[in-house]
Amino acid sequence: KLKNYMKLNKQFKYKNYNFNTSVELNTMTERRIGGKVWHTIITNCTDGSNYYLKEDIETFEIEEAVKKHEQLATESVDKLTHRNKSFEENLLNGMGFE
Repeated sequence: KLKNYMKLNKQFKYKNYNFNTSVELNTMTERRIGGKVWHTIITNCTDGSNYYLKEDIETFEIEEAVKKHEQLATESVDKLTHRNKSFEENLLNGMGFE
């Protein structure tokens, strides 16, 4: 590990599920001048839904990886909470009801 290790967190909520995404900076590095540096991104559900995703990424991937982690987390909630809507629910949703 590098000496300038740092961990940053971001919480977000989706459909009553709480998530935390942490980015640990400088978790790995190539041992050469100008070597690549990797960071670790972890997203997990803090409400016990067993959702956990971990990736090692390079600096240029940070922004896209954070977006991807949030998208995959919300998709997991949609899969957990999916149910078929009734005809009446679809009708009212189409009229702007939520």
